[in-house]
Parts: sequence; structure tokens; C-alpha cells
Amino acid sequence: YGNFSADFIAKSFLRGLGYPLARRNQVWLGSFSEDNLRELLTPEWHGHVATLFADVDEIGSRASGLSPTDAVSLLSIEQYMQNDILVKLDRATMAVALEARTPFLDVDLADFLLRLPTKYKKDKRILRTLMKDRLPAEIVSRRKKGFGIPLGYWLRGPLADWTDEVLASEKIREQGVFRPEIVQALIDEHRRGEADNRKKIWTLLMWQLWYDHWVVT
Repeated sequence: YGNFSADFIAKSFLRGLGYPLARRNQVWLGSFSEDNLRELLTPEWHGHVATLFADVDEIGSRASGLSPTDAVSLLSIEQYMQNDILVKLDRATMAVALEARTPFLDVDLADFLLRLPTKYKKDKRILRTLMKDRLPAEIVSRRKKGFGIPLGYWLRGPLADWTDEVLASEKIREQGVFRPEIVQALIDEHRRGEADNRKKIWTLLMWQLWYDHWVVT
């Protein structure tokens, strides 16, 4: 039920070890590895797995001469930030007519920080130093923590019936994209506490909601 369970961290780490840096970072960020997808998808869809990392490989080729820290920074800027979290920020704020600002992404500031030696880019070193006498010590020195929701718990409790409805086996089977027995196994393992499958299940739920809205209707 924690932000990231030990089970999730260990399996994610091991899942990415067999890949080169660019793909490894994407596997860690994502929900499914190539092997996971081949197991999850019906045979008709296996051909799409081969193109899964095309964009990441292209960025990785441009980052080949960079340090691991800078290479991952490039991947984060061009993939995770640009195509994920900033998109979500824009959609959430525009939905309620709110203007949001991201001051740490100021072009001049970002350009300066990206040129610094690696040691200054880790653990928010500069920001912690600047805020040392401006914020309480327990805030400045505390560990990083994301804005996660208690999804692992919700999927076992309050969202269980909804999950069964959205990912009903008969619907999954009719669509012919995923193997319903694999989807159900992920749900069952999570509910029994045998594995932390929250990220996989949530990804499937979001995909299915998209499919129901844009494809079925």
C-alpha cells in the first residue's frame, strides 16, 4: 500500500536490467516490458511490439556520448516531461480555465542547469542549498516523494467492482487485443496480495476507457 512497494521496486529494477540505457529507463517508467506485452497481447498484435521503443532508441542514439545522468535527462525532457506530465498539467488546468506556470522550466534557467557538472544535478543539490535558510530543515532535507494516490488499496477495495466492469473478460475477448485470462490473472494476483500490479491494471483501465469512448462509440 506504500507509494512504491518493495515488490514493485524489485521487479521493475530487474525487468529493466537486460536493456540498454534508453530502453531500460523507459521500461522502468512504463507498465509492461516487451515480454509482458507478448504475453498480454493476442498473436495478431505481436507485430506492434517490435516498434515499441523506436522513439526511445532514436533519442538514445543522440545521447550516446553523454553521461548516464545527462542521457536520462534528455530522455525525460523529450519523452516523460513533454509527452506525459506536462500534457497532464495542461489538460487539468485548461479544463477549469486555470493558467499554470512551471518556473523551473524557464528556458534560461534550464539551459544553465543542463550545462552544469553532473554532481550539481543530483538530489536537488542546488535547490536544497538555496532553500537551507528559507525553509524548515525537515522540509529541505526530506526525501523526494511523488504525488501518488493509494491506488494499490483502491484496486483491492473501493475500485474493485468498477475494475471488474471496465475489464470484463467477455468484453476483452470480443475486442481481440488482449488475452482476457492474462488480464484477469493480473487482477487476481493483486487482490490476493501476491503482487503489486497496480500500475499494470491502471494502464489497462485507462486504455479500456479510451477504447470504449473513441472506438466502440
